[in-house]
Amino acid sequence: MIGQRIAHYEITAKLGQGGMGEVFRVRDTKLERDVALKFLPPELERDETARLRFIREAKAAAAIDHPYICSIYEVGQTDEGADYIAME
Repeated sequence: MIGQRIAHYEITAKLGQGGMGEVFRVRDTKLERDVALKFLPPELERDETARLRFIREAKAAAAIDHPYICSIYEVGQTDEGADYIAME
């Protein structure tokens, strides 16, 4: 995915992955800042339960203002239908 553009984000590096997502460093070209994009793993993209849990995670994190919880900037979907969370 490195080098790809998703909406106004340019993917520059993969930061890591785990059971509920892959995280990439991206450049937000609108606000000229680096942020992180988290995607569901490819094997879970078609799992509606996992997708809803992913969105619920974003909403829960967005509702909290705490120094140890990252800020959520956006929840979106690629043209191919992959959900993502944009965060600090």
